[in-house]
Amino acid sequence: AVYDEKRDHWNSSVEFDTNGNLYYISSNGSAKKITFVPLFTKTTAKQQHQKQKHKKSVKHSNAKLNEHTVTFSLSTCNCLYSSKVNATTTKDLGEYETECIRRSLSAIHSGLKGTPVSIKHLYWPKRVNPLVHNIKHNGVSPDIMLLQETTPRMLNSILSYMDPPYRYARSMLGMGDGGDGYCYVVWRTDIFEQKNTEVIAMLRHERFVAVRLLHRASGDEVAIVSVHLPSNGTGNIFNIVKLVSHWNLPTIAGGDFNIGKEYASRFEKNGFKNISGYQNTYYNSEDEKYDWVIGKGISSSTVDVNPFNESNERWPNQFEGSDHTAIRLNISV
Repeated sequence: AVYDEKRDHWNSSVEFDTNGNLYYISSNGSAKKITFVPLFTKTTAKQQHQKQKHKKSVKHSNAKLNEHTVTFSLSTCNCLYSSKVNATTTKDLGEYETECIRRSLSAIHSGLKGTPVSIKHLYWPKRVNPLVHNIKHNGVSPDIMLLQETTPRMLNSILSYMDPPYRYARSMLGMGDGGDGYCYVVWRTDIFEQKNTEVIAMLRHERFVAVRLLHRASGDEVAIVSVHLPSNGTGNIFNIVKLVSHWNLPTIAGGDFNIGKEYASRFEKNGFKNISGYQNTYYNSEDEKYDWVIGKGISSSTVDVNPFNESNERWPNQFEGSDHTAIRLNISV
């Protein structure tokens, strides 16, 4: 199989001519000369010894360079899908928003605390302000955001409240009425630079996006993954993070995993640790923690999650712009 620098597959064959030149032959029969670069060459014993000495020297040098840590702020939030960001009447509301009322009533009837969700708190123009407030760290825009159930218009609305310049990558697959409720990784361009030319965002029917970010000040890299697993709990986060394992980088994966605390032991068994605490992040049909951030190669983190006030409406309400609240972290790698 032959691929170009954009990872697009070419329908072609590869042939040598009588002089040893290498060509690809495309489907229309045209030929183009290409360069063959051997991955392995024979080395003498002396060359191999010199190579090992250099390798040890580089390893020792890198160990000294990597004694520092890189610290950055990160927030993850399922933003609750909205098909119309300019909604003003009930007919503008979608199923994902209106079902919050029914689910909150059911939760209260089953004995959970709080009052039912009010329709006035479901319109996106009402929701975006508390949503942004909770994504920010004490009023400061985070260095990295992991967003789920977010349409391009919702993202633009959120970014209009943020201060620094941002870039983003989104999942191939979305949810919602228009299939445009995507996962996003959003990063400050004055702090991070996207390192990978490819964006990894496809695995069967999973909603996720993974990017490789370079920390400009230190030169260190980190793999960041935003995830929205199926609501029935059948998703497998570890199949997703395997797709970036070849980067051999500290890895952070976060988002709406749609699994509860009883599954947390699986993180450690698969080489990751939960860095998002155990405080509930969802108060609508249930009181549960569905949102997680897990890490590998992470030295420390601090976590901040809004508690639920039992005297208020269940989420969303005047303080929470979604049925999920944001998780705010300061992470050291």
